[in-house]
This record gives sequence, structure tokens and C-alpha cells, in this order.
Amino acid sequence: MIFRKRNRLILLLTALLLTGGAIYVFISPSFRIEKINIAGNNRLTDEEILDIVPFARGDHILFLRAKLARKMLSADEKVAWVEIHRRLPDNVDIIIEELHPVLLLSSGRIWGLDETGRALPIDNPYEIPNLPFLSGIGGDAPPVPYEKIESEFVTRGLIFLGQVQEAAPQFIDKISEIIVQENNIRVVLTGDGLVADIGGDDCSKRILRLKAIIDDLGNRRAEVRSIDLRYSDQAIVHFAKNNNRDLRGEKCRKYM
Repeated sequence: MIFRKRNRLILLLTALLLTGGAIYVFISPSFRIEKINIAGNNRLTDEEILDIVPFARGDHILFLRAKLARKMLSADEKVAWVEIHRRLPDNVDIIIEELHPVLLLSSGRIWGLDETGRALPIDNPYEIPNLPFLSGIGGDAPPVPYEKIESEFVTRGLIFLGQVQEAAPQFIDKISEIIVQENNIRVVLTGDGLVADIGGDDCSKRILRLKAIIDDLGNRRAEVRSIDLRYSDQAIVHFAKNNNRDLRGEKCRKYM
């Protein structure tokens, strides 16, 4: 009997402590949002983000509707993904990744293209990123902001870029323009505008071969007019002084 009364007393005290603790957490100013930290945004301002989310400073942190806030922010066409974290007792972190361009496109104005082919407006000329331009056939599909451009030439350009990223990611900085042609991908290199014809289909090996040729040419690069890599087993370097040099046989192996 005494044991039962003791258990009831313990349960009662526990319930009172839990109730008191819950009341304290609910009414205590310590659990009111004091600071909202925002990171990763570029085009969206902090003020725009705070206007979108369904919470603000002074709200109770435990009643923060993170799932709804993520959904509301993700609905913005500039946003790729969002994370929201509570940092008890009074801080909230909002981490945003915006859509970012991987290529540039000139069509009436300068546009960015994300990895899926969506057109990203670039309103400030001083904010144009240092990325290759995509040009060539199929320029009849006018970009619509934040919509995918349904164009074969855009698709082929993005596929080629992906092959460069996989085969030699550091080589992307060496490319100023990707020109999509009927049966060929032509690249214009930065600096001197050296032109290289890569070919079609899977270009990964040809990209590595091009990089090896550029490294091998060294100071002689200034004498080169163009490089043709459209062949399966050789690369032809055209020199400016009507002196074509054909890199065949044993020497070609270093570029495979």
C-alpha cells in the first residue's frame, strides 16, 4: 500500500515537473526567435526571404513551421533547394542554394543556363560570371526566364560541358566559347582564341587529347591556327605559316 502511494506521488511530482517545464518553455522569452541567419542567397535578398517565410523574430522557436517555410521558399523560381534548422534556444538558420549558371547564352541579352537548360536572367552586366558562351545552330528558341530551353543545340552543349567536367574539370576555365555545329563541337580557347574541332558523340577522350596537345605545344602554341581532333586515332595541328604538321604514329600515342 505504501509502495503504491509512493509511486503515485512520484508520478504526480513528475507530471507537475513536466507541466511546469512545458509552461516555462512556452512563456519564457528565452525560446523566442532572436536571430534568423541567412546564407547562400545571391539574387534573393535577406528581406525578400524574410517576407516569404511564415515566421519572424519574436515567434516561439518550437512552433516554427520549417516544412512549410521550405515549401514556400522552394516555390521561388530562383531557388534550387532550402534547409532550415533550429538552434535552440533562439536562433534559426536558413541555408539556400539558388539556381546558378554553368554556361552563358547570348540571345538578345546575356542569359545564364543552369545544368538542366533553364534560362537564368542576368540583369546586371557586372554580375556576368566567367563561364563559356554557348553558340551555334538552333538559336530559334527564345529564352523564357527560369524555363527550360527546348533546343537540341542547348542539350548538346550541356552534354559536352558535362563531358569536360568529368574528363578534365580544370580545362573548363580554358574554354571561352562552345560552338555547336551539325556534326561537330568546336571550342574557342581563352587568351589567343585558338580553335579546336572536337567532333561529336562521346568527346571525353578527345578533351584529354586536346589538353595534352596544348601542354605539349608550350610556347609553340602561338604558331597554331587550329587543332582538328575529329579523327579516332590522330590529331592534326594546323600551323599559321602554311605548314601543316600531322601528329601521327608513335607521337600520337601521348594524346590518346
